[in-house]
Amino acid sequence: MDRTPAPVARRRAADELFQRAIVAFADGDHLSAERDWSSARQAFAALELEDRAVDCTVKLGVVYRAAERFDEAEAAYTQALAYYSAHGLDRLVANCTANLGNVFQSTRRFTEAEAAFSQARTYFAAHDLHHEAATCAVNLGDLFWDAERGVDAQVAYTAALDYYRANNLHRQVADCQMNLGLVLWGTDQLDEAEAAYSRARDFYRAQNLQREVASATVSLGGIYAMSRRYERAEEAYVSAIGYYEAHDVRQRVADCAIGLALVFRQTARLSEAENAYGAARDLYTELGLRRQVADCLVALADIFAELGRAEAADSAFAEARSVYASAARGGY
Repeated sequence: MDRTPAPVARRRAADELFQRAIVAFADGDHLSAERDWSSARQAFAALELEDRAVDCTVKLGVVYRAAERFDEAEAAYTQALAYYSAHGLDRLVANCTANLGNVFQSTRRFTEAEAAFSQARTYFAAHDLHHEAATCAVNLGDLFWDAERGVDAQVAYTAALDYYRANNLHRQVADCQMNLGLVLWGTDQLDEAEAAYSRARDFYRAQNLQREVASATVSLGGIYAMSRRYERAEEAYVSAIGYYEAHDVRQRVADCAIGLALVFRQTARLSEAENAYGAARDLYTELGLRRQVADCLVALADIFAELGRAEAADSAFAEARSVYASAARGGY
């Protein structure tokens, strides 16, 4: 007969629910994670373990944000923040503030997001929590890039990169170089962008991180194409397509096909460009990505016009207009 006192048994059961939710969320089972954290929160509250109930609230905020339920995420983080503030738990206040920054960024409330990330970063830096401060710097870099503030994004990513390098955090260095590469590319610093992407790809290759290798390779393909190194661009896109096809990542296959099509157009290989755009269009159609389908149709219409196939060009343009209108009504 189990002689465990009832409150102890209930506490143990609540702890088990909390841990089970962590596993469920890691496995992508957000519904189960939400259910278990909600149940655990109720159990902790009934046991008057308010701090543990608030921990569950924070975790639920993570679930809501992953599910793009941003109003609920904001409410959860705000509730937790009030508790942490009232109890002088300053580090948890900073953590929660950074979480709110992510919600604000996702809802394009850039001013509030910048204030939240900056506040959290200041706290972490002042308390020698440099890893957390670097994470906030990355968050700010993402935010500034979203807000089209390229110079600020570069400064933020570089600050994080300096920390990761100084502490030999090689994976974080590579990931940060990918972020920085995008900013450098977007601000026409092509040589620097190529160097950043190449260093990241070299690390990923050494660690056999094939998905990340493919991502860096696609980015390098774009750099090569912009700098008119079309043979290298084609090689990069073909290599990435091989990975994405093997892993059935169809949208990335289509995206790479678009890259190839642009290379073929620049090198006057219109028949191959037509085939690449057609393949991308078909994949986007399967995926229900109507705006991308319409973009492909416009590109195909241009090719048909160049080839003197006026009737096919007119038909493709008309279809593109129809698909754009459908996408506008459907919201994607």
